Amino acid sequence: MRALVLCAALCAPLWATAQDAQTDCTQSANAVLSILPNIDADAPVLRAGVCTIATARIDDATLSDIAFGWTEAVGVRDVAVTIDSVDFGARRFEVMATFQYAPQTGALNLQGLVISGDDGSAVRATGEMILQGVEMSVLQRLNAQVVVTPDLLGALQLDAGNAPRARVTDVLNGLDARQLDRQSRQDILRFTGVMPDARGRLDISLEANGGVAFAQMGLPFVRANPDDLPTTLSAALRGIQAQVRWNPGRM
Repeated sequence: MRALVLCAALCAPLWATAQDAQTDCTQSANAVLSILPNIDADAPVLRAGVCTIATARIDDATLSDIAFGWTEAVGVRDVAVTIDSVDFGARRFEVMATFQYAPQTGALNLQGLVISGDDGSAVRATGEMILQGVEMSVLQRLNAQVVVTPDLLGALQLDAGNAPRARVTDVLNGLDARQLDRQSRQDILRFTGVMPDARGRLDISLEANGGVAFAQMGLPFVRANPDDLPTTLSAALRGIQAQVRWNPGRM
């Protein structure tokens, strides 16, 4: 229900001129869902002037009470989405997102994404990318703030705290200064040094001049030598300038 109220405010203007609101709802749902891979969703229904989907499933996650709408200019769609509940195992999240999408080129401008966990964890992000299938999709820019809690790290099974500091340093040293600056290296060491009990905010920035294919970023891990993580990470971030800042404490 919260998603419906939020999207009513965000999306109300999107439906003001629809001659056949339910048909428009169905068409917009198909357009938005086509961006997401491997999704199995209920039929969209118009409720209180807002397009909604009761339940959708993506792999092991269940999405409930999805509300969204969009306007379309020449070749561009402005989309607003809220999801009241994303259940992934024992964890639950709420999602709000606004983005602009150009179907002909695949260009996506993520204007705002907020994912809020039931334990106080959160992700806020903006970015630019081009979506053209698995092999052709390209990252251009991504900025994210991650509110970290011990519960979040446990759910993601992330615990670099058991790794020797020298091992983490070796991995970071495999990246050149153009990929990761000195302050980022120091902050990553501070962050991993307090895992799995880390609590605070990670600020992450990825800039890819000219764009870097997601496939290029993932392929090194598919072919990875488990004993040579520094080379693998360096290859995955080729062409990307990354910056990481760790701000400990309750947020």
